[in-house]
Amino acid sequence: MLLTQATIMNPENSSRFPLQVTINALFITLSVFLGALLSIQNYNKTSDILLTSAHQVYDQLTDELILDIKGTYTPILGVLRMIAISPVTSATSLEQRLDHLQAFAIALENHPAAANLQIAYANGDYFIVRHLRNQDLKLTFKSPASAVFMADNIVMNKMGQRELTRLFFNKQLDIIAREPATDTEYDPRLRTWYLQASTEPAATKPYLFYFSRQVGITAKIKANQPGVVIATDITLENLTDTINKYQMTPNSEAVLINTEGQTFAYKDPQRIIIKSDDEQLKLADLNQLGSDVLMHLSKHVKTVEQDLNFTFKGEQWTGTTRIVAKPGGVDLFALIVSPVDELLSEAADIRTQSFLVTIAIVLLFIPLIWFISKRVSSSLFKLANTASSITQFEFDTPINTISH
Repeated sequence: MLLTQATIMNPENSSRFPLQVTINALFITLSVFLGALLSIQNYNKTSDILLTSAHQVYDQLTDELILDIKGTYTPILGVLRMIAISPVTSATSLEQRLDHLQAFAIALENHPAAANLQIAYANGDYFIVRHLRNQDLKLTFKSPASAVFMADNIVMNKMGQRELTRLFFNKQLDIIAREPATDTEYDPRLRTWYLQASTEPAATKPYLFYFSRQVGITAKIKANQPGVVIATDITLENLTDTINKYQMTPNSEAVLINTEGQTFAYKDPQRIIIKSDDEQLKLADLNQLGSDVLMHLSKHVKTVEQDLNFTFKGEQWTGTTRIVAKPGGVDLFALIVSPVDELLSEAADIRTQSFLVTIAIVLLFIPLIWFISKRVSSSLFKLANTASSITQFEFDTPINTISH
């Protein structure tokens, strides 16, 4: 109390700031501090949720790729099983094989991933039906504009030469063009898919198709007829469509690769196929897709199933690699990475908004804080003045200070 009296009686010892200002500053500082603390806490929790959600999306993409592969290729394998027991496997002439053209056409129409259906015979004969789905294929084979299907038939002629006959069909399967027979050296019995075929359907390793310039696999099965193999080229184009649906952030990357980093599906299909030094077309490696972060991963990360957390150009990245298929015994990996800052941009926005809301609330409540602090400080001043009067034995003024 003596300190209070000395402070009041001697202005030089008084506080540098008025009590009301001090109380205002205290309340405002506490409000801003608590608001910032809540904003940071909210940011941290939201960040955890978003990162967890990102990895759930990675898993969802992996699962969808697996389902795409199974949903696309399992029915096509069923088609191969059916053809393997059909009479076409014992057909010896073009006319006999064309009797089954409608069944081939229906199968190709119902399975867009199947580029063709082909039969290799024990004597070296070969019959293939292609669906001319795009203009590029029509230009490649110089087909009529109305052509929808194309059939090639290779037989050994009377002179012992292998010759190819090519026919084009419209949607109604009418012959609209027939090219003269030409000599060919193509022998399906020398192809990998023929040599590796078994009584159970299986697939080759993914590779680049020569005519369509698409990435895919060849599924094959031995027919009941000795020496006859049924095969189909299956594209991986729909996997690129699936990958494109999961562009999580502007700089996220998703790609389908094998253990060596060879690319089979990417958001920009044009980058998958490149020319080698000898001007031959080939599949691009991970470091040839034009992405800096993928080039970094090709040099510093092994292609195995794992979660990824790494720093690239001073920025934190997260991602995953998961096996989605094993065609021909080759592991196909879905590699997905995203910059953490982009994943957490929503959380950063929430944090900023929370802090701005806190500032706005403080500004709105400043008049109330000022009013309350004035009431508190006024009561304290009155109490201090009364105490000072008592210490000086001045009892003329009644004590009427009342404050909640």
